Amino acid sequence: MLPVLLFETTWMVRWLALVAAPNAASGSLDAAMADMVVSCSLVVVIVAVIPWRYAWAQFARASADRGQ
Repeated sequence: MLPVLLFETTWMVRWLALVAAPNAASGSLDAAMADMVVSCSLVVVIVAVIPWRYAWAQFARASADRGQ
């Protein structure tokens, strides 16, 4: 489940930064995009519940020989 949470966090943050923020800055947010911004802002909850020490140890510092 942790890889799914990390994937969800990544795409939500990227969408908010690359799509929603420029549209909000230019004032061109329509109703559908505003709904999506609200849905993607729930990424804060996902970030709060991810066990970051475990995720770092499992995915960033893991050796390449796993499963051998």
